[in-house]
Amino acid sequence: MDAPAAEMKDKFELLNINSDETLACPAPQGHGDDMAVDPMQIDDDTYGAEPSSGSGAWEKPPTGTWDPARSGTSPDPAHMVSRRRHNKQKRNAFRNSQIRRPNSRPFNRASRNLNQLARVTILSQRLVGHDDPLNLFTENCLKTITDWVLLLGQTTMPDNLRSSDPRIIAAFEIVDRVIRGQDGTYLLRRLAYVQLMRMFTTLESIIRAERESGQVPREPFYRDATIAIDIYMQAQEDCSHPDDLRREVKERKRASRSWSSLSGPSPLFTMIYSDAAEAIVRDVERQDGAILKDVAVNIMERSDKAVQICTLLTDSAEWAVRSGCPVDMRPIAAAQMRKILH
Repeated sequence: MDAPAAEMKDKFELLNINSDETLACPAPQGHGDDMAVDPMQIDDDTYGAEPSSGSGAWEKPPTGTWDPARSGTSPDPAHMVSRRRHNKQKRNAFRNSQIRRPNSRPFNRASRNLNQLARVTILSQRLVGHDDPLNLFTENCLKTITDWVLLLGQTTMPDNLRSSDPRIIAAFEIVDRVIRGQDGTYLLRRLAYVQLMRMFTTLESIIRAERESGQVPREPFYRDATIAIDIYMQAQEDCSHPDDLRREVKERKRASRSWSSLSGPSPLFTMIYSDAAEAIVRDVERQDGAILKDVAVNIMERSDKAVQICTLLTDSAEWAVRSGCPVDMRPIAAAQMRKILH
């Protein structure tokens, strides 16, 4: 045996190949013996071979990754799938995701309702602290009904009124004299506050109608309430300090809103409250103004006859204002009260 044959025999013995098995390998085509075989093309169907060692010798690369050592080719951008989600998918994902809230004290609605109920009860007891509220209510109504009808006749705005009508400023001046204590009693002052809120509501509706119809051009972001405040400021005596005057006017409007909340079905219902009502309205904070409505409802539920008297007297007073006839309301009010109380 020559030297090349002996060397080939030694190599086969080192590989320990079984003589019964044959390695069926197709002959390379195209370039003869110099053709290189691509190792990625070796599979069971072609060569019938198994991995030499290890469990992951021919393991596929993870999905979505590209290993140039394994493939030998660059990825085709035309066949790559974008990972960016559509805007609709983002919205759906945000809608279905759980919103994380900051670590804070849990909201206890029951405790808040109990605290508000306690405040309503305390304020109701302060407002109606006397033993016989109905008797005090009837006495105050008889004292004030005539002056109230006169105040309504002087400050009620007629229909089809323009915001530039001088009668609006004249009506504000009459109400201000009562609020400042120049005319009338403290009982009439309560009614004047309620009437002031009514006048603001009417004036703002007039301004809104003019703006929507295009009769008067308005600047952007210039609200109807601001225009009403400007008109009301023209009725003030001293306008030398406009900033201080505007704060005073806004505070007066806030007080009128509080008295309007306490008035319930009629301005005359404020006659049922004790002298502590002025201090409560003056000291109540702006964010607590809505609680006064609950206080009025709580008192009305225990004062059915007072509510009935208010309804009858209000109808009679408005009839007297519309008719324009000077009527003494005291005997009429007394007769209506006796009808309900007996």
